Amino acid sequence: MESLVRHVEAAAEKSLFMLQAVIEGMVEAVAIADKQGHFIRANAAFLALFGFDDEEQALDRINAEPILIEPRDFLDRPLPPHEWPLTRALCGERIQAMAARMRRADYDHTFIAECTGAPIVADDGTVVLAVLTLRDITNRKCTEEALQEEAALHRLALDTAKIGTWDYDLLHDTVSGDE
Repeated sequence: MESLVRHVEAAAEKSLFMLQAVIEGMVEAVAIADKQGHFIRANAAFLALFGFDDEEQALDRINAEPILIEPRDFLDRPLPPHEWPLTRALCGERIQAMAARMRRADYDHTFIAECTGAPIVADDGTVVLAVLTLRDITNRKCTEEALQEEAALHRLALDTAKIGTWDYDLLHDTVSGDE
């Protein structure tokens, strides 16, 4: 019996080690929260993204100050808590590629994040944890906005000059244009 207990404990330790290695190996910021919404684990990418050095101190601060990390909309207004990616995951929703401004309230640090979240459910279907991943997409969003502005200016210039554009497709030997 004692041998079986040691074997089970060793297997559990190995599984925990592998899970921690996976979480730490992720390029994306990863955080895990319990069903009350308290953060219980965050990887190094999460800590770096939000400007923390130590996981324990970061989790203590985040859990003590619920709006320390504040999701915001693109007009820079705070999202209501029921729209936060973590809250939605804890309600059983799977969030895929939700873009939001993320702000750390105790200093001026804001970035645009792509958030993904999922509930972790027990055998009976109740949500017991939520996992959240974030990726800083600020540069990508800025590039997209710049391209949209450039296209709008290009279109305005063409419309103002009352000229259009023509494209020649060499492969199909066709010409197309706008009016």
